[in-house]
Amino acid sequence: MNKELLAKLPASWNDINLKQFQDLSTLTISEEADGLASIENSISLISKFTGEPVEAIEGLTMKELNPLCQKIAFMMQPFQPFAISSLVTKEIEEISFDDFILFTNTKDYLTSLHKILKALCKGDLTEDYILNLSIVDCLNAFEVVKKKLKLYLSLSIKLEKMKIVKFKILRIFKGKTRK
Repeated sequence: MNKELLAKLPASWNDINLKQFQDLSTLTISEEADGLASIENSISLISKFTGEPVEAIEGLTMKELNPLCQKIAFMMQPFQPFAISSLVTKEIEEISFDDFILFTNTKDYLTSLHKILKALCKGDLTEDYILNLSIVDCLNAFEVVKKKLKLYLSLSIKLEKMKIVKFKILRIFKGKTRK
């Protein structure tokens, strides 16, 4: 049984799709770092990925449980996204007002990630396609959009500052030519 369970577990964040990631949000995970809480967290995750009841996982010996916990140990570390994704995201100017309304009206962002990604990406991606993408690719797409947004806002602020300076300079020259 242990080998079958081991085969069902992800070995890295790349092995977890968006749907599985969203399903994990239903788990109660302890923030404590002590040994017992860590084992309980691992048992919950193992149960979720393998489909076995928590009681069956709890019934395993420590010798059987340790390899399972070691395989998913990567999940106890936060994921660090990169600004590279296979998804092609829209430029900030291409995001529609309807998409903006979708973001502002979303109550639970975690369960709506696939809808938000669909709105942010170019092409006719289906929600099913997005739900089956690696969580790494999805989070990296959000990181790309974050970088684009920072650049867009930075350029917008600079442009507005230039307009203000131009306006002030014109006011100065208009005032001197009237005298």
